[in-house]
Amino acid sequence: MEYGLRFSLIDIQRRFARLQGETLLGNDRIYTRIVFIERSGKCLVDSQATDIKAPGNKDWQSFLAPESSEPVILVEPLEPDLADVMISTPFYFKGTYAGQIVAWVSNDTLCNHLIAGGPEASNLVLQIILWRPDKPFLNICKYPEPVPAMLSDLGQVKIEGTQGIVVVQPPGREDKIIALWVSIKDTPFYLLGVLPASTVFGPIAPWRLMVALGSLALLLLGGMGILYRADTRNLALQARLVEAAKRERELIEDQNRQLEAEIVERKLTERGLRESEQKYRELADLLPQSVFECDVWGTLTFANRESFKTFGYSQEEFDQGLNLLQMIVPAEQDRARRNLRQILAGKHLTAGQFTAIRKNGSTFPIKVYSNPIIKGNQPVGLRGILIDISERIQAEELLKLNESRLEVLLQVNQMTEARLPEITEFAMEEAIRDKSILTMHAWPKNAIQACRIEDKPQVYPVETTGLWGEAVRQRRPIITNDYSAPNLWEKGYPEGHVEIRRQINVPIFDGKQVVLVAGVGNKTLDYDESDVRQLTLLMEGMWRIIQRKRAQEQIQASLQEKEVLLKEIHHRVKNNLQIICSLLKLQAGYIDDSKIQAVIQDSQNRIRIMALVHELLYQSPDLAMINLMSYIKTLVGALSRTYLADPGGIALKLAVDDIRLGIDTAIPCGLIINELVSNSLKYAFPDKRQGVIQINFHAKPDQDLELVVRDNGVGLPETLDLRNGNSLGLRLVKILAEDQLQGKISLNRTKGTEFIIEFAVKH
Repeated sequence: MEYGLRFSLIDIQRRFARLQGETLLGNDRIYTRIVFIERSGKCLVDSQATDIKAPGNKDWQSFLAPESSEPVILVEPLEPDLADVMISTPFYFKGTYAGQIVAWVSNDTLCNHLIAGGPEASNLVLQIILWRPDKPFLNICKYPEPVPAMLSDLGQVKIEGTQGIVVVQPPGREDKIIALWVSIKDTPFYLLGVLPASTVFGPIAPWRLMVALGSLALLLLGGMGILYRADTRNLALQARLVEAAKRERELIEDQNRQLEAEIVERKLTERGLRESEQKYRELADLLPQSVFECDVWGTLTFANRESFKTFGYSQEEFDQGLNLLQMIVPAEQDRARRNLRQILAGKHLTAGQFTAIRKNGSTFPIKVYSNPIIKGNQPVGLRGILIDISERIQAEELLKLNESRLEVLLQVNQMTEARLPEITEFAMEEAIRDKSILTMHAWPKNAIQACRIEDKPQVYPVETTGLWGEAVRQRRPIITNDYSAPNLWEKGYPEGHVEIRRQINVPIFDGKQVVLVAGVGNKTLDYDESDVRQLTLLMEGMWRIIQRKRAQEQIQASLQEKEVLLKEIHHRVKNNLQIICSLLKLQAGYIDDSKIQAVIQDSQNRIRIMALVHELLYQSPDLAMINLMSYIKTLVGALSRTYLADPGGIALKLAVDDIRLGIDTAIPCGLIINELVSNSLKYAFPDKRQGVIQINFHAKPDQDLELVVRDNGVGLPETLDLRNGNSLGLRLVKILAEDQLQGKISLNRTKGTEFIIEFAVKH
């Protein structure tokens, strides 16, 4: 036997085992025995494994059909007293007749179920009849023949419609008839079930009848053959039934091929759907957020791997049923339920924020993004993502805390004018905002009130300070969140102090030396490293301010000392120069030569100019810069008093910008003005002529300075050479302008005399 046939036999055996166990509306099996007979006459497969003998003391060869016979064989029961109906059909393998399949169907089982109607419809069907309108009735079941009058009435029934099950009532009768209409070779056949008049259809009985009659039709007209009680007197009917069965089988085979194609297509679709669902699940499992789907009641229908990890539930608990609202704390479930209804109603909602609860009872904040699941234009559920926002909220809180810290540090850094006690008080108050505090060296107001301590302690021996001194001894922050723990050596605080439950002590370093210890106590929650960082930053900022404040105070004191010293120097230099002027004046009183006296007077004026600078600096609050207008005005006034007997004859005019010069620039400028104005007063206006002397001192756009001394007197002789002349005063002007001020000097003899000196400002 070919391998393919052997495989087919195994498949047939499996099918027999399944068919053997099939039932019709009850617990009795339809098929009592199924066999496969090889064309050699040997029974190869028998559903009754214990008995492979042919019934009726016959051999299996007699059950085979001639190879030229029709594909469906009708066989009469072998023994009249048997209650089984035999169905026989040939089996072909690759177009070759391979054997015969024979099955026995329990007639009583069929009739009992179809007539009784099952437990829900007792005695519902009185009789089952195969009826062809142009032929006599054929009773299928082993029950008494129907009453002729009833058959006559049935013959008058006109049934219209396509194949299916209908319920009709003959004229003049109370009986009901349920009919299954089929067509064999364009000839109608009916399976008729006669129902009693008292039949009342409930929600189950009609469908049970339809299933019963449909099952019988499949047995009669299916691929296994036609159920038939052989009647040798009607061979023509038998031949027509065989032909009809052949065509019906071909039709069924064609339908089976279509069904197989549909099944293949459906399997491909299902496989594609499974692959798509698998890809969706794999993608969802890769996400770090919880992905879920739920129905309209909130029952979860899908959850990715992260959901189980986040909430702590198992796959078994999910399979038993979990609700989305279980993942929300009870206080917020009503709000979550309202959001679910609104989204399903089509309302667009932004992401909702809730407090989620894990299986172990711990809570955490989440943000929920969701959309409705639409099928057939109707919402059937919700699909969304749950995002754990704990880290984001912590980051936001930390950002706010850092902003607060920076603001406090900025305020501390801006307290440059405050006294040290004020800085310390502010820093400590900020460190204990909404908390209680204790420190070794400073007590904020609320701590003083709580502890009833009147005097601030200033010095504590480190070895006797307990936890206060641990930060100094260990040179690191000390966190104590359980102050009641049994360690007496590390406890202790001043008498009358408020009770301590938890505290932190933070040492502040300047280089390698501990310069400050700050302690904070009795926070509502436990202290952690964030509190250490906050207190450290604040105290370090306070210490830097203290150090800077001390440095500024030292610098200020030093500056004050230097200012006093510098003023004293200017005062002494001015006094010394005045002494020199007095000595020269005293010396001039012993000299009769007028030229020498004039020379001494010029020297006195020059010395007086330098003394004037020191006098102005001594009197000015700025010891480095001189107001030029005040300086020139004082200088010109002194010259006028020296050289003019009649001040009204010559007018002195000043046009000076608001310029401040250092001592290195102011003295040369003063000496230049002294020489030029002295010359004008002495030589420009002979014979008591009237005239004008103009002094201009301006800042140019290029930031250079320009000094102009002009008079409208007789002017200088043309033979006078500014650079090679013998005049000491002009030579001094040239040296001061070009060498000391590093500027340039020019002379204009038009309408009197005009000296123009330009130089850059020294910074």
